Amino acid sequence: MAAILLIALLLLWRTQGGLLPACAMWVMAFLYMRWLPPRLKGLPVAWLAVLFGMVCNAIVIVANGGFMPVNGIPAGYRPLLPTWVPARSANCLVFLADQHFLFYFSIGDVLIISGTVLWCVGPWLLCLLTRLRALSSEPRAADT
Repeated sequence: MAAILLIALLLLWRTQGGLLPACAMWVMAFLYMRWLPPRLKGLPVAWLAVLFGMVCNAIVIVANGGFMPVNGIPAGYRPLLPTWVPARSANCLVFLADQHFLFYFSIGDVLIISGTVLWCVGPWLLCLLTRLRALSSEPRAADT
């Protein structure tokens, strides 16, 4: 049920923009992070990367009245969604906004994507490291 509410709030914010839908969406997103399965919370680097990315995105969106500034939009280009606005000197925390040099992703987006990839690949990497440690700790026949 929480996931459906989160998706509904995300769609409302993306189509309408504004501070109230943005705040409601971010509050629900942070609450949803508390309900993650223990196996995902067991990977602290991934969990903290996603959480810190969400904090970065939430701060810049709330600081700019519910809109995400985008640095480097070509003149005359109109963004697909009303929540993206061209960055101006009046915008706050533009270094956290979507950046042209990051292929129009923000620093928060990069952290969220990195954490999600770690959630997917992390258990496999931990298993691989455990196997390598077990192999290196076994005595070799030539050593005895």
